[in-house]
Amino acid sequence: MSQTLAIEDVDNPYRTHGYSTPLPMLDASPPNVDELRAFVGPNFDYFLRKWGPRLQNPASEVGMNWMAFFFPTFWFAYRRMYRAAIAVYVIGFVLSIASEIIFLGFLDKQRAPFFIGRVVIGIVCGLGANAWYLSRAQKAIAHARQEGFTGDQLMLVLSQRGGGSRAALTWVALFFVVWLLISSVVVAGCRTAQGFAPAKVAAEQFFEQMNAGHRDAAFALCSKRCQEVTSEEQLRDMWEVFEASQGHVQTWTLDGVSMSTHNNSGVLVLTYRLVREHGDSKVQFTFVNEEGRWVIQGINLHG
Repeated sequence: MSQTLAIEDVDNPYRTHGYSTPLPMLDASPPNVDELRAFVGPNFDYFLRKWGPRLQNPASEVGMNWMAFFFPTFWFAYRRMYRAAIAVYVIGFVLSIASEIIFLGFLDKQRAPFFIGRVVIGIVCGLGANAWYLSRAQKAIAHARQEGFTGDQLMLVLSQRGGGSRAALTWVALFFVVWLLISSVVVAGCRTAQGFAPAKVAAEQFFEQMNAGHRDAAFALCSKRCQEVTSEEQLRDMWEVFEASQGHVQTWTLDGVSMSTHNNSGVLVLTYRLVREHGDSKVQFTFVNEEGRWVIQGINLHG
């Protein structure tokens, strides 16, 4: 059985034959209040107040969302805006790690101003959250209409696709715990890899000056409090007794590092293993950070 093509079919070889029904178009008509209510679910009255002017005039403001300002990742996850939640989470994580690496590692500060990035993220999310959520609601309603849902069935579908997600909040909380663990590891790495470098230099200078007999130069590396507790003469006597026990110090190797805080000030302990003429021993330096500079607070000689 032959098929006769119309003239326009011959002229247009790309036309699909056998399908006369056009593809459905996305319904761009404004959603009504019932559709928005079904999609939003909890706290719809709040959003209706914020969205009211925007629904009448697309250029109108929708105000600040304070929950999105203080808890952006949690808010986006709860409202099923998962891409936004992941983006905020990743950006916040990167900014936090970067600030810790820069301030703790390279600038040798005791604290990183992590709050700066969080405040910026909070402002952006707080100002944009209501508008972004309205856009998502409008798109979700339009897609549901395009799929052919109407009446009660449409309302049911919108309520299932919208609303709040407690499960998402749980997942975000778990990721937040992971973030804290990773962040703490990175901070510890920064402190041990970069933050104590000036103190290490000071400790090795101390060894060099003491071995060279320059007790005054070694004494100058100590903090004022250390100098008040141990005079230059006492330090010299202590070192002479130390050398007399097992001989002159030949080499020194960093054996351990620990950091803590005391009275809002950084405290660093460096333990060195010394190779001496008649055996090995250890020296433990305690450093404090004074005006961004590590100075020797105490010296413990073992052996």
